Amino acid sequence: MRRPNRNIEIFSLSVLDLFASALGGFIIIAVILFPYYLKDGELKAEAEKLKKTIVDQDGKLLAAERKRKDDEAEIGKAKAELDDAKDKLDDAKEKLDKARVELAKTFLVIAIEWTVSGADVDLHITDPDGNEFDFANHNRDRRRFAAIPAQLSYDSTSGPGVEIWQHPLASPGRYKVEYVLYSVPSGTDVEVKGNMFERNGRKEFERRTMKRRNERVVAATIVVKDNGDLTVED
Repeated sequence: MRRPNRNIEIFSLSVLDLFASALGGFIIIAVILFPYYLKDGELKAEAEKLKKTIVDQDGKLLAAERKRKDDEAEIGKAKAELDDAKDKLDDAKEKLDKARVELAKTFLVIAIEWTVSGADVDLHITDPDGNEFDFANHNRDRRRFAAIPAQLSYDSTSGPGVEIWQHPLASPGRYKVEYVLYSVPSGTDVEVKGNMFERNGRKEFERRTMKRRNERVVAATIVVKDNGDLTVED
């Protein structure tokens, strides 16, 4: 029996091959990616977790930034308070220094006396600035030495007599004490007694005997120290 002739269409085979190849490729790719499809839920959950972590970290970062700003504000406030405290401390030190200067000042009174009738002895005091106090420059009216509260407060012109010089706030330095015999009866000696009064008590000067009119003697030099204490140099 004769086999019938069969016509094979090239086009039909090519299309079938193409579809078969595409299907095979799809199956291969699907097989390769299949595990990842199974993990899609896990990946989404991990992504959500990561997103939440990022949000939490952003919140912590913002909180840290706010805290940093608050700390800077506190530091600025503390620095301002410290500067204010330093200013107050400087003011207190300045006031303390002034108080020490005032405390170092001391009152000083010098008095002399003589008993010879008719004799006139003048007390002269020269302060550390070279200002000389005497009967002509007594400073009781504060005209001679306006800025100085010292004065020759009592002046006798004939013996028995007393003369007194006083300073309520004697500043540190050297004070020279002198006697001048302004007038004296002929042939008479005049003995002059001197005393210093200050915050720690009284000190008597060495007595001086004067004979000649206009005779001038240095009775003592008083040294006022920076702490207000006094010493006497005869």
